[in-house]
Amino acid sequence: MKIVLDTNIFISGIHWKGPSEKILQLCLYGKFQLITSTPILDELKRILTNFKKPLSPETIKQWKNLIQTQSTLVNPKQKINIVLEDPDDNKFIEAAIEGKAHYIISQDKHLLNIKKYKNIQILHPKEFLKNNQRKLEVKDDPTHAKTMTGIRENYYTHEEIKRWLQHDKIREFKR
Repeated sequence: MKIVLDTNIFISGIHWKGPSEKILQLCLYGKFQLITSTPILDELKRILTNFKKPLSPETIKQWKNLIQTQSTLVNPKQKINIVLEDPDDNKFIEAAIEGKAHYIISQDKHLLNIKKYKNIQILHPKEFLKNNQRKLEVKDDPTHAKTMTGIRENYYTHEEIKRWLQHDKIREFKR
């Protein structure tokens, strides 16, 4: 299964617990193939830098590297103009087309109102998790939640996270 995440999913998943965090966990555990593009990563870096809960440059770099490590980076060749209310959101559809994604996950009403473009479903994170619960083996795992908290709080080094992604083992998060 291939998906594109709107920047708002990354922001929500990085800063708070909830459906967006669960989707980031599933991404980090390789439950689906994440498709992204340079414009999406650039927007993510810009928003994380200027967000009301700013992250340090090192933490932003770590998240960007982590997302890049877990993603297939595409360079969309086709420019579209489907999201008329917010043309900047077209980059998510363009990445999905180029990466042959099945889903775009977003909390943005402009994208959600489209619902489907070609064979790409555009879903809210709650709806995505509900519709794909069996396929993704979605379950609440306290270890995964603790690991996400550890990443969020800079408990782990970039090298530890890389090793974890390669070998699925990481030291337990403790405060």
